Amino acid sequence: MSLADQIRNQFSSAVRERGTRYFRQRLVTNITQAHGTTYANVSNGYGNGYEVMVDQAANGYVDEMDCTCPYFDGNGPCKHIWATILKIDATSGTRAAITPPTSPPPPSWSQRLDAVLRLEQQRDDRVTTGVVHRKKEVWYVIDVERSQQKKSLVIELQFREEGQSGAMGTIKECKLNEERISSFSDAEHRQILRELLDCLKANQPDDPYAAQRNHYSSYQPAGHSRVTLPTAAGSRLLPLMAATGQLRWSLSASTFGQQSDALDRRVAWAGTDPWTFEVQFQEKRKDQYWLIRGMLAAELDGSRIERLVRDAVLVSESGFVLFEESIGPLVPSSDSPWFEVLRQVGELKVPFKERESFVKKILSSKSLSTIDFPTRLVGKSAPTECRPRLRFLKPDALPGHLQNSPCVFGAVDFVYGDVEVRRLDDQAGVWDEKSSRVVWRNAEQESQYEKQLLDCGIDFVRADGWNRGEVEVQVLRRVMPETVRQLIDLDWEVRAAGIQIRKPGDFKIGVTSGQDWFDLDAEFDFDGVSVALPALLQAVRNGDHFVKLGDGSQGLLPEEWIQRYAKIAGLGEVVNDSIRFRPSQAMILDALLDAQQGATRDRDFASFCRKLKNFAGIKPKAAPRTFRGDLRDYQKDGLGWLNFLREFRLGGCLADDMGLGKTVQVLAMLDSRRTRKLKSEEVRKPSLIVVPKSLIFNWMAEAERFAPNLTIINYTGTARTEVFSDIADADAMITTYGTLRKDITQLTEMEFDYAVLDESQAIKNSGSLSSKACRLIKADHRLAMTGTPVENHLGELWSLFEFLNPGMLGSSNAFKALTRVRNADDEDDNGQQHLQTVAQALRPFMLRRTKEQVLTELPGKTEQTLYCDMPPKQKKLYNELRDYYRIQLDSKIKTDGLKKSKIHVLEALLRLRQAACHPGLIDKHRAKEASGKVDVAIEQLVQLAAEGHKALVFSQFTSLLSIVKTRLDKEKIPYEYLDGKTNKRQERVEAFQNNKDCPLFLISLKAGGHGLNLTAADYVFILDPWWNPAVEAQAVDRAHRMGQEQHVFAYRLICRDTVEERILEMQKEKRLLADAIVSADGSLIKSLTAEDLQLLLS
Repeated sequence: MSLADQIRNQFSSAVRERGTRYFRQRLVTNITQAHGTTYANVSNGYGNGYEVMVDQAANGYVDEMDCTCPYFDGNGPCKHIWATILKIDATSGTRAAITPPTSPPPPSWSQRLDAVLRLEQQRDDRVTTGVVHRKKEVWYVIDVERSQQKKSLVIELQFREEGQSGAMGTIKECKLNEERISSFSDAEHRQILRELLDCLKANQPDDPYAAQRNHYSSYQPAGHSRVTLPTAAGSRLLPLMAATGQLRWSLSASTFGQQSDALDRRVAWAGTDPWTFEVQFQEKRKDQYWLIRGMLAAELDGSRIERLVRDAVLVSESGFVLFEESIGPLVPSSDSPWFEVLRQVGELKVPFKERESFVKKILSSKSLSTIDFPTRLVGKSAPTECRPRLRFLKPDALPGHLQNSPCVFGAVDFVYGDVEVRRLDDQAGVWDEKSSRVVWRNAEQESQYEKQLLDCGIDFVRADGWNRGEVEVQVLRRVMPETVRQLIDLDWEVRAAGIQIRKPGDFKIGVTSGQDWFDLDAEFDFDGVSVALPALLQAVRNGDHFVKLGDGSQGLLPEEWIQRYAKIAGLGEVVNDSIRFRPSQAMILDALLDAQQGATRDRDFASFCRKLKNFAGIKPKAAPRTFRGDLRDYQKDGLGWLNFLREFRLGGCLADDMGLGKTVQVLAMLDSRRTRKLKSEEVRKPSLIVVPKSLIFNWMAEAERFAPNLTIINYTGTARTEVFSDIADADAMITTYGTLRKDITQLTEMEFDYAVLDESQAIKNSGSLSSKACRLIKADHRLAMTGTPVENHLGELWSLFEFLNPGMLGSSNAFKALTRVRNADDEDDNGQQHLQTVAQALRPFMLRRTKEQVLTELPGKTEQTLYCDMPPKQKKLYNELRDYYRIQLDSKIKTDGLKKSKIHVLEALLRLRQAACHPGLIDKHRAKEASGKVDVAIEQLVQLAAEGHKALVFSQFTSLLSIVKTRLDKEKIPYEYLDGKTNKRQERVEAFQNNKDCPLFLISLKAGGHGLNLTAADYVFILDPWWNPAVEAQAVDRAHRMGQEQHVFAYRLICRDTVEERILEMQKEKRLLADAIVSADGSLIKSLTAEDLQLLLS
């Protein structure tokens, strides 16, 4: 292994590169070896050289290295040693030949001394061969002008040398290179110059051709005489330069040799302690002014010395200050503007009377206000507490491109007492006119407030071309109210368009009674400014989050208030500073007040509500003697409830289960009205009964049976005009919803005692002509009869009560908002709480008893689901349809959204339900194909007929009933049939009820869902499930009702793995408002979600 390989890692790559160059240029000479030690001289190419020693141990490994160059003393192995190593390897092949020692090696000091003697001999040899050193002088000149330009210390090298005559030559530039440096005999100067040369090389760009020139020639650069000193190099070299006595300064070093006094401007090093800049304030009371001076101070030899900053010849940003006779280090000043000002003007004299103007001008500059001012000049200097303020800007004050932005823009102020400061202002303090002092800003506290803005979702806006700082922050418009709410909770002052937004405080609320009304009064406090309830509710009604206050400020509406009182906004009528309610609304108002602590009620209101709440204790009332038939106990309770409503002049809904005799109770009530004794000036009026067309015969028959003394006019058909004149003398008139709709103009001219709506779900759509016509009826009392007050959604309940007690539930939108439930499982959901409030308030106006509650003697009812499997051909059709609609709807919903795709969803679900029932419902040519459901149904019906049972068969598809008819005809089983087109419905009903040989009744679900008494049947089959389970329950109750003597069995036929099975699952999961008020909200379609659709199409 070569010596170079052994010790390669001890040399840096740069050193190896330079040493290799020296070796190739054959600068290693005079090699001698003795006792394993090699000596060599390595020239630098300029006539000078260094002595190198490489000592090898007996095994040939390098044991010690040495070189006389300055680099080795400071940094270790140098290029000269590396060049020598390469020379040794080249001479010996692999490593230097080792001569076995013949005598003990001389001691180390002897080897070193020999090396010194050899160098001395070489110098003597150069003298004898004509190489003579001439006397030279060098000066290190600080170039003031260039130092100011460079913002760093610039040293210009000047020198002169002795001529042949022995006289010193002219002063000229000293261009640095190795040859010039070696020509100086003084070691101190050579050291300084070499370091300056290193600085010069470090500051020059790399020469891409340097390596080539060094390899092929002995080219040496001419060098430069001007060196820019880095701070570290200056700290090291300036003391050395000053120590030589040759450090000078010149305003322009290029003319240094021409300046007569140039050599006299000797510069000393001013010690190691740095100078610092200070601004001194002196109060000259006698002369009535403040004296402000800039001083430089330092510690020299334990004593503090001060000098005016204007005395400095040069102040270098690299950290040095030059006076005429000395230079020293300088601590960089953060008060540089003051430094520059006072260096130029020397000092400032501020008259006492101009103190305020002076301080304001100083505070306008952040850089000039960073020093410590005397308290007598600026007042108390400690920073004070501040309050944050956010100002939202008017849109018209913004640049055009921001006026339609989804964001709201604003600015931020910090308020110190009576002083306001913009967040973006640079000054460290502000002048307080009131106290005649400076209020210093609290940077730490302001920073905390800025963090609060970010935490609340507010972003800072960068100042740029369009924004000169007027716009500081932005927040999305849709979250602005919540953001403001958070900031106010953090004690921020918030203003919108210059108007202060106040924090909400306490409020008082109560009810006072009038002649036939109740007034809700409330007063809400916002930081000492109050607002009446109507103004607050109007803001809520408008969807605002702020309410205008009497002093012009805005009050922030808490989310809790909005959630609670937004529901009241549409229920009452604004009268002065109160909200006025009708007596029919007393229970709703009372329930709302129950949720508010501290609410007050006057005596009359409390008494009225107490009577309504105690309706459950109403005494039963017997039917008049003229009434034929015995009322059951619960029916007598119902008659007493009707009297209760009449006493309070309130409308109500008789919502008993189907089959509990609602018609009988109403007939008993009408008969009692016929026999009552009229009060003074009371005029007897007829009552109006409105029913579906299919129930006209039933009502007439029931009246004939139970109240034969009642005179009832049948106001239907084309002959109704002939009996119109008889109505006034009758006890009641009965008509249909359709006839009422057509003749409403004539009928509104009449006044009725009672207006009774049977199957009142007919007016569930508040916008329908039937609903509007019913609301136009003039009647002293109003009554609705239905087993299902709510079939699809709670909007139907609003429509019903708008007829019964107009205005009781407020506007339709207000009621929807009041009863909107976001999460049925969350007891804290506001909609859920308000729904319970409505249920509590409506309880006196609705009477509902179930068969399980009152007909304990009624036979039982068993409901069961029969699952059917589709045959392969039907299943193939169903799967094809399902896959087709799944792809189609997925694309449609992605494009238009679920809401706009509802009609396509309904079509898809309809087709899938039809395919699950029978292929013939999809394609009439396939009516003869097999169907799993129809096959099961026929099998069951044939068996029941053979056993002597009677059954009702319901389907919403008349086309499916037609297929069943064909199969029954084939089996020769008799049946009755009823759908919407059937005439003489009652004959069909009586034929089934009385004919023992007719075992089956096929009924369209819509046509036979109400008003039919089919107690002859003890079996019910529902061939296809409906979205609304209440409709199915109505069908089952055609048989399971009063008069039934047998146990009723109800079967729902469901095809496996189809949309029907999914519908059943949804019916179980989606009872959002089940029994919350009186019935279930069974409208699964209306609340259908994308996840539900995926389930249905799975």
